[in-house]
Amino acid sequence: MTELQDLGIHPKGRGETRADCPHCLADGKQNTLGVNTESGVYHCFRCGWSGKAGDGSSTDGPSVRTLPTKAKQRGGDKVIDIWRRALALSGSPAEAHLLSRNCRLPPADGDLRFLPATDRYPPSMVGLVTDAVTGEPMTLHFTNLPKRDKSRFLTGYQKTGGVIRLWPDDSVTTGLGLAEGVETALSMAHGYTPVWATMDSGNLENFRVLGGIESLVLAEDGDKAGREACRACAERWIAAGVEVHIVPSPDGEDLNDG
Repeated sequence: MTELQDLGIHPKGRGETRADCPHCLADGKQNTLGVNTESGVYHCFRCGWSGKAGDGSSTDGPSVRTLPTKAKQRGGDKVIDIWRRALALSGSPAEAHLLSRNCRLPPADGDLRFLPATDRYPPSMVGLVTDAVTGEPMTLHFTNLPKRDKSRFLTGYQKTGGVIRLWPDDSVTTGLGLAEGVETALSMAHGYTPVWATMDSGNLENFRVLGGIESLVLAEDGDKAGREACRACAERWIAAGVEVHIVPSPDGEDLNDG
């Protein structure tokens, strides 16, 4: 705890908790720093300042939305290069697709964009998959347009432990909503925000408890895997003292099917 305080970090609790980011405060802004008082690991949800107290390491990098040209990114240069070619949702076929599916559009600084067609692939909606805890880019998730006949991940990159941050970190204050699919999450967003997409039941089931979040809302897919994932996630977060709400779906459907 003393080593964290030496860095200007004053945790608001113990274990997985939060604090005000001293770097952001120096710029006249108050933003959230995720902190683990046991391991000493910290990460700012806005400016990207991160490291581990006591070992002299820190990263003054920007948030994952701005993606530096050269950085130690788990996903590597290919993820960054493709993401930089992607365009904003506004006015794109991806925006039209989401509206046709009754989805709420995410903010412009969320991790969802439109990728024009290439000679190998059709146009697609692309989500940046980042580590749920650290925010490091991991891979990309593509949904083919306009038929939505296939979704895929960037070959050769891991998605385990990742999410698509449809709303940016600085919008996550005391509550968060989770769903497996992007469109399911954006359907839930009509009634609750901010929301992230875990992409599958495994990532939802194993979603780690994040410090400072007091309320978690889970969109439950109407199949065995979806229900079991929500139950396992809910039990772990409830054990950590978090209020959890589950939004159910009919058998064989998800919120976007309703």
